[in-house]
Amino acid sequence: MKQIDQLIICSPYREPGKHWQQDEETQEFGIIDGRRPAGYTIASGNKSGFVPLKLANTIRTRLKEWQEKGRPGLTGISKELLEHWNDPDKRTNPFFFCQMEAIETIIFLNEAPAHYTSGFTIPGDGGSFERWCSKMATGSGKTIVMAMLIAYNILNKVTYRKDNRFSKNILIVAPGLTVKSRLSVLNPSDEHNYYQEFQIVPSTLMEKLREGKVKVINWHMLAWDTQDKLDEKAKKGQLRSVDKRKHMELSDTAYAKKVLGEMSNSKNILVINDEAHHAWRSAAESKEKGKTKDEIDNTVWVGGLDKLNNKVPILRCHDLSATPFAPTGKKSSEAGLFEWIVSDFGLNDAIESGLVKTPRVVIRSDGKVASDFKPRLYHLYNDPDVKVDINQKQIPKESPLPELVNNAYDLLATDWLKTKQEWIKDGINIPPVMITIANTTVTADRIKYHFDSGSCNVPEICDPEKTLQIDSKVLGAIENEDESLTGSKAELAEALRRKVDTVGKLGEPGEQIQNVISVGMLSEGWDAKNVTQIMGLRAFSSQLLCEQVVGRGLRRVSYDFDDDKMLSPEYVNIFGVPFSFIPHEGGVSTPRPAKPKHIIEPTDAKRDFRIEFPNILRVDTIYQSRLKLDYEEVKPIEIDPSNTITEAELGGVIDNDVTPAALSDVDIKRIAENYRLQSVIFKVATRVFGIEKHNWKGNEYDFLAQLLKLTEEFIQSDKIQIKTELFSQDPVRKKILITLNIARIIQHFMVAIKAQNASVFSPVFDKEKPIRSTGDMPTWYTSKPNAWHEKSHINHTVFDSTWEANNASIINKHEAVKAFVKNDHLGFTIKYNYKGVVKNYFPDYLIQLNNGDYLILEVKGQDSDENRAKREFLNLWVLAVNQNGKFGKWHWAVVFNSSEIHDILNKYKEFPAEYFLPIDEPKKEKELIENSFNFATFYGLSADDLKKEGSVEKMVQKVYKELLSQNFSEIFKVIREASAATDEALEDEEAFQNRTYSLLDTFAPSDKKVYDSRVRNYIKEAKHLEKQSLDYLIQAEYLSDSIVIHTGEDYSPFIMQVSRAVESELLHKVFIPFTNFIRTENPNISATYAYDFNNNDTKFFAQRLSRNENSYTLGNMHHILKKTGEEQSRSRSTLSKDFYAYLEENFDRGITQADFLNDVEELIKKFRNKSAHVDMLSKEQAQDCKYLVRKVLTKFLGLAA
Repeated sequence: MKQIDQLIICSPYREPGKHWQQDEETQEFGIIDGRRPAGYTIASGNKSGFVPLKLANTIRTRLKEWQEKGRPGLTGISKELLEHWNDPDKRTNPFFFCQMEAIETIIFLNEAPAHYTSGFTIPGDGGSFERWCSKMATGSGKTIVMAMLIAYNILNKVTYRKDNRFSKNILIVAPGLTVKSRLSVLNPSDEHNYYQEFQIVPSTLMEKLREGKVKVINWHMLAWDTQDKLDEKAKKGQLRSVDKRKHMELSDTAYAKKVLGEMSNSKNILVINDEAHHAWRSAAESKEKGKTKDEIDNTVWVGGLDKLNNKVPILRCHDLSATPFAPTGKKSSEAGLFEWIVSDFGLNDAIESGLVKTPRVVIRSDGKVASDFKPRLYHLYNDPDVKVDINQKQIPKESPLPELVNNAYDLLATDWLKTKQEWIKDGINIPPVMITIANTTVTADRIKYHFDSGSCNVPEICDPEKTLQIDSKVLGAIENEDESLTGSKAELAEALRRKVDTVGKLGEPGEQIQNVISVGMLSEGWDAKNVTQIMGLRAFSSQLLCEQVVGRGLRRVSYDFDDDKMLSPEYVNIFGVPFSFIPHEGGVSTPRPAKPKHIIEPTDAKRDFRIEFPNILRVDTIYQSRLKLDYEEVKPIEIDPSNTITEAELGGVIDNDVTPAALSDVDIKRIAENYRLQSVIFKVATRVFGIEKHNWKGNEYDFLAQLLKLTEEFIQSDKIQIKTELFSQDPVRKKILITLNIARIIQHFMVAIKAQNASVFSPVFDKEKPIRSTGDMPTWYTSKPNAWHEKSHINHTVFDSTWEANNASIINKHEAVKAFVKNDHLGFTIKYNYKGVVKNYFPDYLIQLNNGDYLILEVKGQDSDENRAKREFLNLWVLAVNQNGKFGKWHWAVVFNSSEIHDILNKYKEFPAEYFLPIDEPKKEKELIENSFNFATFYGLSADDLKKEGSVEKMVQKVYKELLSQNFSEIFKVIREASAATDEALEDEEAFQNRTYSLLDTFAPSDKKVYDSRVRNYIKEAKHLEKQSLDYLIQAEYLSDSIVIHTGEDYSPFIMQVSRAVESELLHKVFIPFTNFIRTENPNISATYAYDFNNNDTKFFAQRLSRNENSYTLGNMHHILKKTGEEQSRSRSTLSKDFYAYLEENFDRGITQADFLNDVEELIKKFRNKSAHVDMLSKEQAQDCKYLVRKVLTKFLGLAA
């Protein structure tokens, strides 16, 4: 057989366009154009060959026809979801093709007009509810599809409440505890839910999604005792309860309540069966007494759903499985495929797309061959000597394994060792794993002893501490949440489950496991990615079983793709599993080790470089009442006919497939008749009107009329420039070119209108999280190059090129930069519109400057129309944020080579006067220089020392500082003696120094660092303050100086600002974290805290929590803390009790006690409240307030430490 270098021939992100196929005559494998039909391969017993799935193939064809017609029949929500899922800008990696096909098939069957779904029916399973099965290979991302399915149903049902095609109540049935635990990500309220982690639901729809209900259960929850079973138990004396209800079968109502809880009153439910090959009905030929326990369990699964359906109708049951087969009740080697499979992406498809590791089985060896002319290592169990030996019963574990098995283990362990050595060399800290699937517990014991005793000739794999033998019975009991497991048995079983579940995971119990021995199948949900070798020592009577065993080792380590979105191969080497229906790759036998993965996350060690940014969904523009367009200010838009032809060929089709590049004069005239210029004008104006009408506050018709007038002027102006004379001089061709570029023209025109006619730019914030920061970045992993940067909160900055690495280094080293972060997995996006399509723009860097401002920096290799569109919307974003005024001052810049980064950053070295400081009249440069040198001479500073400062302003500052620092002690002594005759007490020298700066009205510091330094001087723990709190204190210091400069007498602004620092600390360190915590722990706030909504002391607090609002005043927070500290209040209020428990766990108990709260109350009554009213507060009061704030903050930071 001709060697095949690589089986991966398709991208997982596109529909497969070719597949491998074996020629029946030559037995050689070749690549065939076109997609493999849906179906499966039989390669067991006397049967072999490919069996197509007629229903799935028919649906596949109809689905394509429906898609090509523009997906008619969809609801608005369904359209929005599909557009969102297909938008590559919404996520780092697009969804796999198989995921999109699976969900689109379901949507098609549910919503497409009847003529698309006529001519075929989806068979049932003999039950009373409908079932649809999505067949998806292991590792193809079924959980993502489940999340899509849930979002699709809930969002549609919540939006269209009377539409019976959808349900907002979802029941997910899992095959075991491990899978059940992992499926918690399907609950929208889960902290790590997939809807947000993988951007499955637009952020604007998350609130709607949470209106639905999602319940995940283990299949065992569906079990119940029939009346016959209860009578039998009573007869045997197994029911000793005197409660008569215990002797009666649960009614359908009671059963539904037990299983569904609050969903039991729903009108209908949607069921999702994960690993649905467990959920089948007994075949008619099967007899109850002949069933295995597994068969009985499967009957319970489906029987339980039947019982639920009697009370709460099941709208539909969606089955997901890689191997949706059920025993037929005939021969044990036969299995019947579910007849209701509607979509199919099988293991062969997954291998050819690189979605899973490539399995490699033995095809040659230098030993003798088996009777079927295949190597004996191919199916070890079938070797006569092996089969007899490992089927012995009651044989001591010390009994040596058959020679062929010993030989096989030596070979496979040698292969494993080579893999391990390569991984160590590449810096991979977890070992590769070899797994064995044995036929019996006796064989498993012998295998374990074989390694523990060092009988294997590869000692590195013989470490007992790193070998895990799985007791399938115990593991099965804990997976099924068997109530008979109690006490130490339950603890041991859970410990085993945890170790099995965490094989290959850093920092977990199973991290260093390298040799796994199991009897029978490893349970579903076992997804260790570091399996590189598999040994099969049991019978494999069907390819279904082979696929299920091999599937345990097929999950990939890396999903990094190349420029063509192709994945590189990863391998798992297999002995003893006759996996025969795919071609085998040749080449080196050692699996290619996965690239070392680097963890990327924020680090506490660099928390000082944390950057906060507003989380804005969009920027609304409020227009002025009269629209105008100054054409001197409008940038021209250039249309290149050659680019237009390419775009038309790709998507801009007119009259089926005619484009400007292929038109004759006759054709052009015909099209021109259909597209009159007035029609184009109207189309542009109405499109802009549709997009922007919600931002117009007056009469909508007036808005449209003004747009029509301006559109006509714009289209007939010289601002639309056409490159070639052929199109620019010919009115007909020009009209057609404008028509083909209408999306670009609309976008350009809309930006021009906004720029000149906006009265307000209004940012619309994400309600769930209006402010994000670098600390919110989720942990992720990459094999890309990366580097540590001192000024980034993230542990390593990741690069796609050496050019990017150089850019990051320049930013990190620049003196103007306080902190920066590369916008990678950060969640910082700006919406922009290009060619009529809303997309996400991810600027390259966020930079916090030493002057207090923020800079969004984009580094581009070349420019384009789309990049220019991004910048227009970036500018609107910055304008909106600066108008809002709550996030500091923001700037943006774009550079096209690394050297320009220096020029941009150099502009921001100095602290801008307009930010905090008053603008003084400029002094003559000569006078400043002369004064600075005079000062220097008098105070012992050399001219060389001053020149190092770089600017005249800094020279003067240095002289002033030197003067004050040298003389403060003497000044303090003199004034202290002089003040002894007055009633005014003099503060300590440090406070006096701070006060002196405020009194030097002509020497007000011109650098934010001075104000920052003052704050840090009088609050020693200032580094632990929230950024917003620190900013309030810095602004207060500036306000104090401003009041002095302008000889003001009212210090209310200063007092208000320092008080806000206390308010900010309590809000950000106590109340916002508690809100997030309690909404996660108790999503149903209304039910949990029902008493508190009617209690005057806690009503306000409960309402804020239920609405997820964080608008508390200092007085509100003081009242809540005071009531929480009262034992009587906690005895009545669940909310107070929970808040108190949270505070005890996270703070010192003193936060609710009088010593702290009395100071806060004094601050509120004496200063904070008065500063917000007409009272005039003196300088002395301001000084008292400042010291009280210092006292409160110092206490609080101590309590929060």
